[in-house]
Amino acid sequence: MRVGESLRLRRYAIVVGPGVVDVVASLPVAARHGLLRDQARSLQGAWVTCASESMTPTVRPGQRVRVRSGAGKRPRVRSGAVVLFETNTGEQLVLHRVVFASRWLPWFVHVGDAGQRAGISRRERVVGVADLPRRRPSVSALWKSSARVIRAARRMASR
Repeated sequence: MRVGESLRLRRYAIVVGPGVVDVVASLPVAARHGLLRDQARSLQGAWVTCASESMTPTVRPGQRVRVRSGAGKRPRVRSGAVVLFETNTGEQLVLHRVVFASRWLPWFVHVGDAGQRAGISRRERVVGVADLPRRRPSVSALWKSSARVIRAARRMASR
């Protein structure tokens, strides 16, 4: 790819998720995620399209959301914020709300607003924070996330 082509690609919104055609679908996954990270660091941020119902009613399938990470620094992951991050396999991007995060821990707990199972991800996998209002997690989301953290801690302690 020539330099001019990569600059043109950055102007397009990158559509994320299974079953949705990506604007730069011919690129390898790592290259697409790299382009998205670069765009999220820019002043305009990156526009992504939600492809699943995991964030309903906050974000509906097909709705576009701007994701930003700040110039030259890691995105700030805070409880209640909606973040875009790579899954642990690095093949998919997920838009979920942070239920628990601490600046002293290298990971955070997340869950979709539709109330699926809570998950754990590492901070370095975060692409950016969505331009959506922060909202305190519900009591049930906190309960699910604490159970998930306890199970993960037990697994790590038994190793």
